[in-house]
Amino acid sequence: MTTSSDRFNDVSAVVLGQHAEIRGHLRRLDVIGGPMPPEAVAVHLRSAILRLASLFESHLAFEEEELAPWIRDVDAWGPCREAAMLAEHTEQRRRLREICAMAEASSGDALDFAHAVSSLLVSVLEDMAREERQLSLLGWIYDYGAEQMTG
Repeated sequence: MTTSSDRFNDVSAVVLGQHAEIRGHLRRLDVIGGPMPPEAVAVHLRSAILRLASLFESHLAFEEEELAPWIRDVDAWGPCREAAMLAEHTEQRRRLREICAMAEASSGDALDFAHAVSSLLVSVLEDMAREERQLSLLGWIYDYGAEQMTG
């Protein structure tokens, strides 16, 4: 018999797998550079950031379609958690669109572009770490019940 806890854990496992894949892309972005001139780094970053944007958009869409209902329904704070996740996604999309526009323009300051990518890397890594802590907490609630939280 599949329980709601099992179904939540399945969705959570997909999200964690996507996070691992995104981290792999972020690591590749982070190591681009080395002893290359800034313009050459920018060319490699542009290509990599456009690939990341597609992967990241798929991830956000999955979270909104599959994870959001679980977040919303877990307890009384669920709607607040869901609203925070959606607001975070809106901001991440905005930042990624800006960086993609910089990448597609191929003309701007290479160092500004590299700095924007670096800032995005740090932000996404921090967001995923926070999200993973929240998934763990939500998993606990689904496994043991919200009533355990209130005594």
